[in-house]
Amino acid sequence: MPSYYVSTNSGSDTNPGTSETSAFRTIQRATKAALSGDTIYVKYGIYHNQGIKKLGSAEELAGKG
Repeated sequence: MPSYYVSTNSGSDTNPGTSETSAFRTIQRATKAALSGDTIYVKYGIYHNQGIKKLGSAEELAGKG
């Protein structure tokens, strides 16, 4: 399953996001690219107004919580 990378300092939302050296800049862009089961790695940094809303834990979303 694919992995995506996010770096607020060195990423760009025009990158493919598939490695640390070609990371996305925003978490929102990574969530648009990712499918169920994919992994998103978020590099340390400050992410302002990313438009991300917590829907619940993975277990809750899967109906196991």
